[in-house]
Amino acid sequence: MTNYNEDTERENNLNILKLLKQMLKYWYFFPIFLTLTVAGVILYNKTTTPQYQISTRLLVSEGSETQSSMTGGGENALPGINLGSQSNIENQLIILTSRRQIEKVLKQLDFTISYFKDDLFRTNEIYQESPFTVIPDTSEVKLSNLDFSVEFHSKDQFTLTLIHDNQYYSDTHKFFEKISTPNFVFTIVPNEEIISRGERYIGRKFLFKTRTIKTLAAHYQSKIRLDRVTRESSIIEISITENNIKKGKNFLNKLAQNSVNYTLDKKNQIASNTIEFIERQLVGVMDSLAAAESVLEGFRSRNEVMDVSFQGQMIITQSNELENEKASLEARLDYLTYLLNNIENNLDINDIVAPSAMGVNDPVLNQLIGELASLNAEKSSLQFNTNIENPNIIRINHRIQTLRNSLLQTTRSIIETTQLSLNDLNRRLYQLSQEIRKLPKTEQTLLNIERKFRMNDEMYTYLLERRAEAQLAKSANLPDHEIVEEAIARGQVTPDKTRSILMIVVFGLMFPAVIVFLKVYNNDKIQDESEISELTNYPLIGTVPLHTDSHKRPVLEANSHSPLAEAFRNIRTSIGFYALEQPEKTILVTSSVPSEGKTVFAANLANSFAQLGKTTLLMGFDLRMPAINEEMFPDLKTPGLVHYLLGEKEWETLVQPSSTGNLNIITSGDIPPNPTELIANKKTDQLFASLKKHFEIIIIDTPPVGLVSDAYLLTKYSDLTLLITRQNVTPKSVLKRCLNDEKMKKLEHVGVVLNGAQFEKKDYSYYYNTEKEIKKRKKRRKKVTHKKP
Repeated sequence: MTNYNEDTERENNLNILKLLKQMLKYWYFFPIFLTLTVAGVILYNKTTTPQYQISTRLLVSEGSETQSSMTGGGENALPGINLGSQSNIENQLIILTSRRQIEKVLKQLDFTISYFKDDLFRTNEIYQESPFTVIPDTSEVKLSNLDFSVEFHSKDQFTLTLIHDNQYYSDTHKFFEKISTPNFVFTIVPNEEIISRGERYIGRKFLFKTRTIKTLAAHYQSKIRLDRVTRESSIIEISITENNIKKGKNFLNKLAQNSVNYTLDKKNQIASNTIEFIERQLVGVMDSLAAAESVLEGFRSRNEVMDVSFQGQMIITQSNELENEKASLEARLDYLTYLLNNIENNLDINDIVAPSAMGVNDPVLNQLIGELASLNAEKSSLQFNTNIENPNIIRINHRIQTLRNSLLQTTRSIIETTQLSLNDLNRRLYQLSQEIRKLPKTEQTLLNIERKFRMNDEMYTYLLERRAEAQLAKSANLPDHEIVEEAIARGQVTPDKTRSILMIVVFGLMFPAVIVFLKVYNNDKIQDESEISELTNYPLIGTVPLHTDSHKRPVLEANSHSPLAEAFRNIRTSIGFYALEQPEKTILVTSSVPSEGKTVFAANLANSFAQLGKTTLLMGFDLRMPAINEEMFPDLKTPGLVHYLLGEKEWETLVQPSSTGNLNIITSGDIPPNPTELIANKKTDQLFASLKKHFEIIIIDTPPVGLVSDAYLLTKYSDLTLLITRQNVTPKSVLKRCLNDEKMKKLEHVGVVLNGAQFEKKDYSYYYNTEKEIKKRKKRRKKVTHKKP
């Protein structure tokens, strides 16, 4: 025994197959949508200017080394440039994509004028490949955002056209001619290198666009994309999309190179400031040293004294040690005074010589200067892309001011401490000078002169050492960043071939499939016999194929062997076996809604019974919308049932014969104002009592039962009620409502007919073949007859 799950699965499979079969009726949707989509994709690819992705890779330093050098990592270390204490990479990326940096690149590459070639369907940029060059004269008129077209008529003659808002200009010019208007001034010269290659430009149309640096910077700033190569990596991929690959490469290479040079330039700037400060100090010390040396040599030559006594040597040794300390403290004091003045004057912290360069290794001072440098770098990076009213800049300015105050207090405190140490040294040197006075006069004078000479010599040597260290550190400076990979083209972005194929699949195949599915799935109309069987238990009497020959008469001719005629013969046979024992049969034909073909069906069914030799009557009882007319049966007269029901005519006078011998017709006649009341009249009883005595088959055409109750009034006179449905016309909901009507349920003999069904030729191949065989036989008979003498 088959279980429930197997039955359900089989039913689902049947429903899917049925759905697919119904969807195949709309197969023409697919070639239509596919053709339109392919045409659209081809047009899109032909008219879209290609864009290529170009990228370069840059190694961005974390900035840990520069931070340590800025805070005094060693006496010989030259201070670098700190780019932010929070994230050196993020600050560098802000600087890299800032308007200032991009404008610098654009000025270096001279991108203000772009050249284009007008192809058949699109415009392509011809960077460094244009047959002409535009040389603007910005001293007269500044460049603005304008688009020009140039069409060459001869080797050196062209038409220049401008169409921009309300501005219009068009005139013929020659190479090297100065073109001057209130809006632009420039000269167009030939590019001999390009023309010499044999590039055809005569008779062709070119374009060129002039753009301001500000406009170009905004354009490129919006195009730049930055991505880390990996999450943990500090290698950044910089990419843009550009129509011309060479132009994109040049832009990215220059942008990356400027980024590399940025930190190196900042380091070299600080190193140069340090060397400049030391050299200023050396000038004064050199003068003092030269003067002391001259005095010493003069005194020795005059007094013929070359050396001092042992006691004097001891005094000089002690004095030299103190003088060295004094020189260091004085250098320290000079630097602190220099630092104090610069801070009070609000000079840029990056232009100040770092303490470590001058041997000042106070940890608090170095920390404050390091933090101040970090804040200034962070502020500079933010100012690249924002204005001074930015809340972050306001916050940083407040912190900078606080740090400046702390730095001023610390510097003053260190100056006081240094001054105390210097005073102590001066006191000790004074005590030595008292010792010197105890020596002989000549030796005393020589000792003082040598002491001054050695003091200047030590200071000079000290400054030379510091300058040498600064110069070595400058020469060893390296950029914080490195170009890992120069700009290369990664591939075409638009038009994207993968996207084009996807569009063809989606819009050419999937979209029509969805439309067809929704059309079939949401179709509430009867599609086939199985749907009728699902809605009702009434037997399906037959199926009538769709009659496509609309130019022919709707009523079939006698002895026709078409599929339509065979369908009515099958229905006639089914009615004959439909448990109706009496030979006389009255058949009522109705439908649920209009346009289901019930009248044509009734006429052809009556015609089929008449061809069987039955005396048949076709009655037009649709008094509201009469449809039995001259189109079906020529020579029909106007008087009909209405005239009988009104007592104006006898029924015998209303019966009209047709071309089919056994078929008679009674039309409905004029449209009455009260059809329901006329049908309910007693004369209707008398009419059918008389007609059943004279006709074997009576076919009654009635209004749809889904709209009016006329048909139900006539069911008591019929032996069989045929409910006509039509494929793709009859709504399932209306049919279901009609079948569930109590009046319909009370009827004893009801059958359903599916009308207008679409069949493939193979479904009726037998009938086609039969008809062809009959025609062939008739032709053969005619030939045989003509051959007889």
